[in-house]
Amino acid sequence: MLIHCVLVPFNNPDQTLMRWKRDVFPGLDYVKRNRGIEHTLTIIDNSAEKSPLLEKEFPGSYFWQNGNNLLYGPSLNLAVARTPSDWILYSCTRHGKMVDASWIDLLLGVTDRRRRDARRTRFVP
Repeated sequence: MLIHCVLVPFNNPDQTLMRWKRDVFPGLDYVKRNRGIEHTLTIIDNSAEKSPLLEKEFPGSYFWQNGNNLLYGPSLNLAVARTPSDWILYSCTRHGKMVDASWIDLLLGVTDRRRRDARRTRFVP
């Protein structure tokens, strides 16, 4: 199983790195340790200028769009097409703060319950 995490920064490389290290990666690490689920990361940077910081921190995962702001929809489409996965996790690079590293595991738990419920559902004519 694989979680594909997508970040879409826009002129905020320091904040993007902070969000990754403080909020997103701990949740992905928690899921890896407790469920054995791996992750991959794609960063589609819509910033006016290329970020040496993000390029250095995330080699092979960082894709600058040459100063074009593709907005979120097309950016997510680019990222999703890049890596097949079981789940896609988009995290905002500007807002939010993780208070419990199990937050991603909780989201997966909801998905697990919905899958079980879908298998038990019977449609009666």
